[in-house]
Amino acid sequence: GEKRPSRVRADVTVNLSVRNEIKAEWENLRKHDVCFLITVRPTSSIGTKFDHRAPFVPQVGLTFVRGCEIEGMLDQNGRVIEEGPEPKPALPGEKRTFRVWLDCNQYRLDMDNANQGKEVGH
Repeated sequence: GEKRPSRVRADVTVNLSVRNEIKAEWENLRKHDVCFLITVRPTSSIGTKFDHRAPFVPQVGLTFVRGCEIEGMLDQNGRVIEEGPEPKPALPGEKRTFRVWLDCNQYRLDMDNANQGKEVGH
């Protein structure tokens, strides 16, 4: 009888080709941490200087913002790395995948819009 799903899970992969301290921050995301997934579509070309006096959203092309809750980071086999007393295993490469829970109500609205041919946040 409900129109929205009871749970919506997604896997989000990020490329962490960044400084080690930033990479460590990403790798330290824990279960139940809240993150934001954003869609940006900049209208300016690469290398355009950011004007701190001008409005932020038009400059970066911020289009959609969606919240999510971290379930956990995935290992090489696609399983959530369980938290425990031992440190997380060191994973090779720069890509990390996180399993997240999405807002069920917002997901339903996005899917309704997609079915009507409207653009939605991904």
